[in-house]
Amino acid sequence: TGAAEPFRCGTQGVGWFKGVYPSAAGATIEGTVCYSWPGKSCQWSNTIWVTNCKEYYVFALLAPPACRLRYCTT
Repeated sequence: TGAAEPFRCGTQGVGWFKGVYPSAAGATIEGTVCYSWPGKSCQWSNTIWVTNCKEYYVFALLAPPACRLRYCTT
């Protein structure tokens, strides 16, 4: 949920969630993934959906908007 440094997670453009997770169980929100690039924390972005499943979250991810971009989880 914070800007990731480029070149982490085996990719040049690192995707990170820019938003707030839904707090209520069963709730789904539309959020933004930003992709870090050298010198910019949000060079590209795309929409995702996050659902609160009480004990964990489920993410509906779309393909990144450009080559060399990947989602990164930690």
